[in-house]
Amino acid sequence: LASLPTSIYPGRSTEFLFMTYSCTCFLFLLVSQCVRKQETVEQIAFTLMIMTLLLGLGMLVNPRRLITDHGFRYSVSESYDSNDLAVVYAMSIPFVFYWFWRGSPIIKLLAVAATLLAVVGIQLTGSRGGLLTLATVAIYMVFRVKEIGPVLRALIVVGMLAGGALATQSETFNQLVLAVQGKDYNTDAEDGRIEVWKRGIGYAFTHPVTGVGVFCFEIAEGKLSGRSTTTRGIRWTSAHNSYVQVLAENGFITFFFWCSMIYASLRELRRQRDILLPYSWDRGVARFLVLRGMIQTSLLAYVVGAFFLSLGYLCYLYLVIGMAIAMGQIADKKKSDLDAQEVDDWSHEESSSPLEEPGRLGKPISMSRS
Repeated sequence: LASLPTSIYPGRSTEFLFMTYSCTCFLFLLVSQCVRKQETVEQIAFTLMIMTLLLGLGMLVNPRRLITDHGFRYSVSESYDSNDLAVVYAMSIPFVFYWFWRGSPIIKLLAVAATLLAVVGIQLTGSRGGLLTLATVAIYMVFRVKEIGPVLRALIVVGMLAGGALATQSETFNQLVLAVQGKDYNTDAEDGRIEVWKRGIGYAFTHPVTGVGVFCFEIAEGKLSGRSTTTRGIRWTSAHNSYVQVLAENGFITFFFWCSMIYASLRELRRQRDILLPYSWDRGVARFLVLRGMIQTSLLAYVVGAFFLSLGYLCYLYLVIGMAIAMGQIADKKKSDLDAQEVDDWSHEESSSPLEEPGRLGKPISMSRS
């Protein structure tokens, strides 16, 4: 909202804020402020698993083919960019794994199908950022979400080895290797990502307080990049980096709060683990810890994928952050209930051991709890 007065295209900024982003804000508030049961968060995770399954099926049944210099890339209908879809798949995989760990045999089969479709979908999109995001998800679940148990972690390792072997034979992997070696157009071309990022940071310095206007990076590429005097056509490209996008479109102040929001969410998820890990013997707490780990993995998937794509206003991000906030409220209540239960148990043990009368022999009182 603060970027509206100085937006280089006020109409586009206003339309985006009030017609699209307002829906995202409403969803965020609905989840973060109204969800107070773990079962509700699990239902949201289940819905995301079904979404992944349907997207994968839609990609196979009615794909959208995009012709590139290196072959075809695939997406679903006109509403999903292939790169964005790859990150959505990667962010959803942790929730699919949660229901594989948690669900009945039928749900486990659905989870396996959704996982396979998501992995194949990321491959078909041809997104190098999606491939790196998927690898981040798998590695983090193996080494950091230990609550899922050794069996599931071993299955993830096997899946990583098999998927990695297949990925090395793909054109997407070859393009990724070229990019790492600096032989890709993104490293030196005028429309490559490195140059776009440099120009985006430049827009932030020329408009440091409120930016060039929300959803106006492409307009800035056409009007502020200084390339309008060239004889050939100018590509009004997106930022290809969510951090550069938010910084250029909203300025340094909003960028600071936006990064702080993501960092605070990750820190909150870690706090939940710290306060409830001593109670992991409780079945409900064990489920909570696994679900918390999957939410954290999904958020980290965004952190990695956002480095390659313009996803600063992605609805999925704010849904996951809303789930993290809701889980914080649930964690505090669980800890309070478990502490109260321990106090009740201690009081019951004390009352069941009557004091011996003075002068009579008897067993001393045993303090079983501190």
